[in-house]
Amino acid sequence: MDTKQIIINFIDILLRVPSLFILDEVFQSSLADLGLYPCSLLPLHKEADFDDVVGDSNHTLSRPLHSVANYDIGVFGNLSQSLIKVIEFDGSSLSLFNIDIAVCQGLLGSILQLALLLSATCAALFTLTLWTKHLVKIYEFLFSLLLVTASYHFNQQASISLATATIVPLRSLWRLELEVVFRAIPGLFFIILNIGTQSVLASGYLVVNFGPSIPVLQGLLALCFLVPSLTVMIPMERNSFPLWCFILLSLHIALVVWINFSLVYKEVKERISYVVSFIRTEGFMAFAEAEWLRLNIPLIFRTFWMIRFGMHLYIYLASTEFGDWADGDNLKTLFKVMLIRGCETLPAILGMSSIFSWFAGKFYVMCQLFLMIPHDEVSHVGPVSAVLFIILAFQNGLSTLQPAARLVRLGRNIVLLLACFLHFVHNAVDPVLMSLAASANPDMTRHARALAVSSILTIVAFCGLYFLWTTHSISTWLLAVSGFSLEVICKVFASLALYGLFLIDAKLSEFWDKLDDHVYCVRFAGRVLEFLVGLFLLCNSAFILIYENGGAIRAVLVGLHAYFNLWCEARVGWKIFTRRRTAVHKIATLETVNELDKLDDVCAICFHDLKPSGPNNVTVKVVVTPCRHYFHAVCLRKWLYVQDRCPMCHQTLWSQLNSSVDEAAGPRYEDQLQEHLHLD
Repeated sequence: MDTKQIIINFIDILLRVPSLFILDEVFQSSLADLGLYPCSLLPLHKEADFDDVVGDSNHTLSRPLHSVANYDIGVFGNLSQSLIKVIEFDGSSLSLFNIDIAVCQGLLGSILQLALLLSATCAALFTLTLWTKHLVKIYEFLFSLLLVTASYHFNQQASISLATATIVPLRSLWRLELEVVFRAIPGLFFIILNIGTQSVLASGYLVVNFGPSIPVLQGLLALCFLVPSLTVMIPMERNSFPLWCFILLSLHIALVVWINFSLVYKEVKERISYVVSFIRTEGFMAFAEAEWLRLNIPLIFRTFWMIRFGMHLYIYLASTEFGDWADGDNLKTLFKVMLIRGCETLPAILGMSSIFSWFAGKFYVMCQLFLMIPHDEVSHVGPVSAVLFIILAFQNGLSTLQPAARLVRLGRNIVLLLACFLHFVHNAVDPVLMSLAASANPDMTRHARALAVSSILTIVAFCGLYFLWTTHSISTWLLAVSGFSLEVICKVFASLALYGLFLIDAKLSEFWDKLDDHVYCVRFAGRVLEFLVGLFLLCNSAFILIYENGGAIRAVLVGLHAYFNLWCEARVGWKIFTRRRTAVHKIATLETVNELDKLDDVCAICFHDLKPSGPNNVTVKVVVTPCRHYFHAVCLRKWLYVQDRCPMCHQTLWSQLNSSVDEAAGPRYEDQLQEHLHLD
């Protein structure tokens, strides 16, 4: 992508960010007092609240008084009075959508506030999804409003400034009265400066204005900007020209809106028709994916969150002396406040999730590069991390928590995300270990890197468990993190065990018929441990749901975990176990070949010699099927995991084994085999 396209994409992102700021203002407004949206801009709580925060007592939908004196001195004791005022600052007073509740009481007031809330939300979302050319038109219109307002403001300020200065009457200027002219030089300077400013504003207004391009009308519009600056030299008690010119320009804007209303209505109608037709033909998911890629939603939220973070940081730093923030305790408090403000609304939570998604994706790509894994395909670690963060935030009601509880909950969610990220890294290193061992890859650098990543995963998991258990009291959250960490450790040990088995098999010169059994035992042990950890996490989540913090989202997640991670995995494991047991019984009914030296042939499954080979002449069990085809017993057993037909002639072996199975397995085993045949 060239530099020009990058700049265009960046400008497109910046044009869409203000829509998110409008949504953020909606979520921060006093409309949240209705209980429709959670919002809490509160100072930090006492230090004791950071130890263990559970239950619903830490949730709030109201705005109590901001007073540092009400909290423990351990947090704010070393702050100066100026810093205390900054921390106690309530941003809700600056919200664009605040309505005096005393003005709107009762049902009518609630309806009015709800209408304003929904209107602002719909307008922001609609603007966010517009095409770039339409978005530019909206900004041109808003810029014209800004120019008219700025013109009126500058004319008013110039009138006030010139009211105390000496003004040159027109008759004195006409008579060349130099003494009066010299006394009025400061006033003339103000007039000339305002004329230059108004000229720039008029030029900008004429450029961005998309009304009728009539020369006479454009000249009159330019005069509306310049006339108030020229009339200050006319002696009059009250100069009302700035107000009248502002009214004329406002009427022109209203006329432009009226003229273009039909075009706007047509564009909106076409946009809605396009959306409806796209959903009908391609489906809603295809439409959502197309819009997601077109708008680049993660980058928009990421840019919004960074700009929002920078604005808050600037407010805190600029509201007091810079030296006050040089102290370590003050910086620690500032860091806590910034984290709290960074997840106080729904748009802020989505923006923070995109930040975590970016970091997770980049770090995962670095792990792939270290492991020498081609990463041509798009990694899903970043989006999955963002979804997990959002689910955890909604599950715990992150934006509805009081600041101390919110900070603790945010830290705990981040720790859970780190534990999940360890699983992602293991999923990347596990196939590398298996491929290196099975193929006997001589590149020792790749072996060393894969083993180093596995060791780092184990060390990080053990160190994290030690740190958490030594610094935190036992809680359901600590048990959940411990379960995730232990699961990672079990997976790493299972992967290393399989890596060792495959590596030993690759180094052996003869066929190792017991390899499949050893691999199955290792995987079976790992799966059992994972199932037990999942069962423990299910019980822990059920305890949280019943006794600590319930909710529909948590209940749904507990149900999904029980079904997919426990029930489905248990069914798959049991099916594999029954297939192996069935295959073992089938192999036991086949005839075993004893005189292997006479078999000058290879196994049609593994393509190894049937007769003893290798320096040690290791003998491998060979069986013969009723259709008189010879195979290694272990190879045929693996084949029977998949189907009951001969690998050579594809004849069904089942009907020819019925008599021997009846004698060897009995009625109970016959029923199992009949069910297995029915499934096949």
